[in-house]
Amino acid sequence: MPTIHLTTFIQAPAERVFDLSRSIDLHKKSMTKHKEEAVAGTRFGLIEKDETVTWKAKHLFKTRMLRTKITAMKKAEMFIDEQVEG
Repeated sequence: MPTIHLTTFIQAPAERVFDLSRSIDLHKKSMTKHKEEAVAGTRFGLIEKDETVTWKAKHLFKTRMLRTKITAMKKAEMFIDEQVEG
């Protein structure tokens, strides 16, 4: 399978960037155009390993639901989120 690797240099502590990348609140703010909202699971704050969040959003003129789960996490380094439904 092809892999795309991107590197972005950010002048901020790794811990801050990591926490912002898993922030439910920041994700909602970044997706206001699509009226995306967390409707189940972890709905606010920082999502943790083994937690899920169900998102509701309007894409391509249709309201859609999808649930993701954080399946792996190494704080300040990486996390894996997988779509488990929708």
